[in-house]
Parts: sequence; structure tokens; C-alpha cells
Amino acid sequence: MLDQARDSTPIPPDTRADGTNDRHSRRKRVRLSCGECRSRKLACDRTSPCQRCVRSGRSEKCSFETSSGLPLVKKQHYDEQFTSTSSQEVQSLRAEVAHLRDLLSNSDIGSIRNSATSPACAQTAPNGIKATDHILDVVGPSHVDIPKVDKGIADPRESCLTYYSQHTLLKFFYEIPQLFPFIKEVSDEWLKPIGIRLGKTKHAKVELEQAQTNHIETRMEALLPSKEETEELIMFYISNVEQVHRIVHIPTFRREYANYWAPRPPRQPAMTALMLAMMSIAYGAMPASASATSHSGYPTIIIQWIGACEGWLRQQSSRHRKLIHHQIACLIYLAKRINIVRKKLYWKETGALIQDAISDGLHVEPSPSITSPYIREMKRRIWATLRELDIQNCVEFGLPTLLHSIEPTISAPSNIDDEVFDETTQQLPNSVDVGRYTDTSYQCYSSLTWNVRLNISRRLYSPGCSKVLTYDEVLQYTHQLTQALHSVPEWNDIQEQGSSQNIHLVSAFLKLQLIELILAMHRPYLQRQGEKFWLSENICYQMARDVILLTTSLASSDYQRLIFLREDLLVGALCLARISLLQPKDSTSMATSQTPSTTELLELCVPLFEDRYHRCPHEMWCFITMHSGFLLVKIHIGKETWQTAKTACAQRFLAVYFKQPGRGQQATSDPNIAKSYELVDATEVAPITSDWLDSNFSDLFTDPFDLDVDLNGMWGTWSS
Repeated sequence: MLDQARDSTPIPPDTRADGTNDRHSRRKRVRLSCGECRSRKLACDRTSPCQRCVRSGRSEKCSFETSSGLPLVKKQHYDEQFTSTSSQEVQSLRAEVAHLRDLLSNSDIGSIRNSATSPACAQTAPNGIKATDHILDVVGPSHVDIPKVDKGIADPRESCLTYYSQHTLLKFFYEIPQLFPFIKEVSDEWLKPIGIRLGKTKHAKVELEQAQTNHIETRMEALLPSKEETEELIMFYISNVEQVHRIVHIPTFRREYANYWAPRPPRQPAMTALMLAMMSIAYGAMPASASATSHSGYPTIIIQWIGACEGWLRQQSSRHRKLIHHQIACLIYLAKRINIVRKKLYWKETGALIQDAISDGLHVEPSPSITSPYIREMKRRIWATLRELDIQNCVEFGLPTLLHSIEPTISAPSNIDDEVFDETTQQLPNSVDVGRYTDTSYQCYSSLTWNVRLNISRRLYSPGCSKVLTYDEVLQYTHQLTQALHSVPEWNDIQEQGSSQNIHLVSAFLKLQLIELILAMHRPYLQRQGEKFWLSENICYQMARDVILLTTSLASSDYQRLIFLREDLLVGALCLARISLLQPKDSTSMATSQTPSTTELLELCVPLFEDRYHRCPHEMWCFITMHSGFLLVKIHIGKETWQTAKTACAQRFLAVYFKQPGRGQQATSDPNIAKSYELVDATEVAPITSDWLDSNFSDLFTDPFDLDVDLNGMWGTWSS
């Protein structure tokens, strides 16, 4: 029994089967860190003294254990093995560095990429780390192709998006090449077996957004009008709007548009959104007599078009944004602008467009080794369009822009027609002289004055970036902008090219963007007292007249409403009214002497704003503000009394108001309205003729400094 009990007694854990005690034979773990770092739980570089102790001033306390618990023979063998391994790694690393230096000095980036991925070079990398990981800092993240490890989790460095590769956290994957391989091994060995994945999974929110996107895409196709109406609106956009703001490549779009109506291929949602945005712009710019705009339900349909395009664009991932997404976003903004939708948000929207463009690297010159000539040129055009729209809102809203604090490296678009290049072009043709009109003449000539205009807006609206403008500097910049006004090309070869219908629009936009800044610089000085400030009054008066003449001269054209892509007409009319109201009764100034012509000019603006209000019935402030300013001038010169002017303003406004569909019956059925106001039709003013211009305003675009005054002393030797 005793023997049986003895046999069933469990063996203590510290006692081995042979009877020896394992407690005395267990070896202590080698402690390679110094005692100071070990007590403070910090990493140690294991040198004597270690660098951490040296930096903290505790080098005298840095000590290492001499006894590791290993037998002397085994400890010596371990040290020899460790030294031998370290020496081999150092030698292999030195050989690899020498090899890479030879590649950098004798080869280009392509040969480095090929050599770095070769088996010979991979063998020299210690611990299984690829050689490409060691040369990332040399060639940069955008020029190195990092092979995939496997299909488990994706290497963050494989992302091609510019904004993500610049992120502070992602840069650590380039600075520490071992970081991702380590995470990868941890995931494969420990996380995957228990079902934990580091990759993104589709949650219910993502699936819901996908379902909403499908609904929006179906809804967009249902919003398309007939093929004939669609083609009429889109062709109007291509023939007119694209002459100013270059957004699409016209031959490529025509080909995709023809394929869109084919019965067999599925319709791409991006193409549908692009077409709806184009039609929204065309509707706001086409003449009222056009067949496509005669439908009574179009004002409501425009809002639906814009809303559907916005909803679809909002559902798109920012990580997979392509050039067409920037094109659609730009078109949506222009559609809102021409149809006066959420005008208080224009500055924020163009600012968001600029931020998205910078995030995707549109402000950086595209690399020839990565993108095709076609994509590079289209990126230049999109960036040029976005910056013009943003600087326009910067001046109109009086707020700074992100453009004031960045230094883009992208070049200006080439002055070439769309027909001379396409997606298959290997090399773009040379840009022609700005004196020859092309599809991109507006963007090319705008780029010549861009630096001056950007600097003026920075000085006006971003005082934190630079000092505030002085009045002498205002006069200097005015002289520069006036010279640029006079140097706008005439494009004498326009008749031969058959594009004479576009020259007036392009020329007007080029001049308006210069006049806009001149007015912005001088308006703060209109009511100041001083020996020099009277110049601002004359300059503003001249420029405001020029704005009205420019815009009203387009009143008889098919693209007359494109002038409302800018607010120059309203600004010019109100500026002219303000200067007239500042003049005393007995004044002999230029503004007083030309008061009759001023009232005639202001009266010419009334029908244009009436038409704008008729097209956009939700926006009534522009019309009533402009008409009120016009009547105040008539009161000031004695042609109207206060009471008669109020009655005339109310009658004119109600006449336009009750022209809206469904409101005419209200006017005739309500006796109070009919009794209070005599409803009259809006007076139609004949368009300006060339004879009238020559006889009354022969000094169009005259130099505002040509006033028989010696101004050379005002800016010293600058003008010389």
C-alpha cells in the first residue's frame, strides 16, 4: 500500500523525472540593457555608456551586469556568435549602401527600381526586409513601386493619392521601413487565426450609402429630358461657356456623349451627372426665346438637376476621386452661380473646391513619367478655372482665400485648340502666341496677370500675409491694371477661324476681372478728404461706366446671361449711383457734368435685371436694389420726387413679380392689389447701338490717369 501511495504521489513542479531539482539548473535571462534604463523602463542602445544615460547626465550610473548566469564556456560561445552575426549584418549593410550609391550616381530612377527589386539586391538586405524599403527616402514615395506582400492587408504606401501620402502618420511607413512588415507578421500570426482583420469591412452605414447612391443614379437618369432638348442645352454650353471656363475636353466629350445614347452599353452615372450640370448652366444662360427653356417647369427642374448632381457627388469616396469628379464639382458651382442658388455660400464652395484640388495634387505640376500629356493639360485647365472662380469670390465677398498662402508649381494651360490633342497624344504641340485666338485664350491671357491680381487681393483681404496697401501703391497697381486693360489682344484672325461670336465674351471677361480689382482698391477712398483722393472718384466713375458698357453691349447676343456669372454689372451700377449721389448740387466735377448719360446707362441695366429676376424668381434683391439706386439718382438730380420714385419702383417690381407663372391670376383676382398699384408691363429698352456708343461714350477704356495731372511724383521712380 505504501508503495502504491508513493507511486501515486504527484511530482513537484520544480523536480524533474530523474530526481534532480530544476530550480537550481534554470538559467537566468540575459539582461543586455543597463541598470539605469531598466529601472526607468526605457529603451537602451546597449553601449557603454548608453546614449540615453549620456544625454540625461547619468553616464557614471550606466552599468551592465557582468554575470548572466550562463556557464563561462557557453557565455563566451554566445558572445562570439552574437559578434559574428552583428559583423555579418554590418558588412552586408555596407555592401548594400555602396551598391545603392553606385546606382544613384550612374543610373536613373527606373534602373534603381529595377535593380532594387532584383534577387541579388534582395539577398543583401538583412532580416528579410526588401531593398526597396531602404531607398524610399532617396527617390521619394511617389517614384517607388512597393510590391504587395499578399492579399491579407494592404500596404498603406501603395496609396496613390497625393493628400494621403503627405499625411504625418503615413510618412512613418516611409521613414521606418520595418514598420509595415512587423504589423503584417503580427496580423498573420496572431490576429488572423482568431478572425480579426485589420482591413476595412463594409458596415451597415457603408451599405446604406451604397443603396442611396444607386437610388440617386437611377433618379438622375429619370431627370434627363428628351434627347433633342438635352442636345440643345449641351451644345449651347459647349459653344459658349467652355470658351471662358475650360472644364472638359470638347472632342472627347462629344465622343462619350454619342456613346451615351447607344442602346446597348450601360450609362455611366458620372456622365449623367456631367450632362445634368452642363444643362443647368445652359438653361440659366440661354435666351428666353430658346425652345429648350420655354417649358414652364424648368425653374423647378433646375433645382432638381443640381440637387441630384450634388447628392451623387457627395456619395463618392474622396480616396478614389478622379478628374471627372473635379469637373462635375466645378460645373455644379457654375450652375448654382448662373441660377442664383445659395449665393451666400459661394465663397465657401470655391474654397472647398480649392481644398479638394490641393488634396489631390492639382496645384502641383504633374509628373511626365506618371501621367499622360492629355491628363496633365486637363489638370492645368481645371486648376486655372478653380483659382479664377475662387479669386473672384475673394474680391466679391471681401474675404481671404487659401490661394494667398500656397505656392503652386503647376504651369499655365497651353494656348492650343482641343482638336490638336486627345488621350492618345504622346507629346503636346507647342503653345501658340496669345495674339492668336484658341479655345483656351481666356485662361492663357488671364495667367499673364494672375500674379499681380493675386498680390492685390492678398494685400486687400489677407493683411496677415502682407502689409496693407498704401494709397501710393493703390495708384501704382491701378496703373498696372489699366495697362493690362489696354493690352487685351484684339485677335484680328478671329474672322478667319469662324469664332467671332466668342471674342466679345472672352474679351469682356478679361477686362471685367481687371476692373473688378480697380474698383475694390478705390472704393474705400471715395468719401475721404485729401488732395489726392479725388482721383479715386474719377477712376471709379470711369471704371463703373466701362463695366456697364461692356455688359450691356452683350445684351443682344445669345450668351447675354453669362455676364451674371459675375457680379460686376450690379457693382458697377451701384458704384455709379453712389458717386452721383456724393456730388453737391453746384458741383463741377466730371460725374456731375455727365449725369444725363449716367441715368441713361443705369436705365439700360434695368431690363437685364428684370430678365434675371424672371429667370430666377427666388432672387429679387438684385433687381430691386439696382432699380432703387437708379431712382435715387433721378431724385438727386430733380427728375423724380421721393414719393413718385417709390411708386415707380413698386409698379416696376410688381409688374415683373406678377409675370411669374401662377401669379398673374392673383393680381387680377385681388381687388386690393389692382386698386393700390397700376400694373404695367416692364418697359423694354432697345439694345445699345454702335452709333449711340460712339456719340456718347467715345472714351470707353480711356486711361483714368490721363487727366492732365502730373502724377509722376506720387510713386517716385516706379513708373520709369
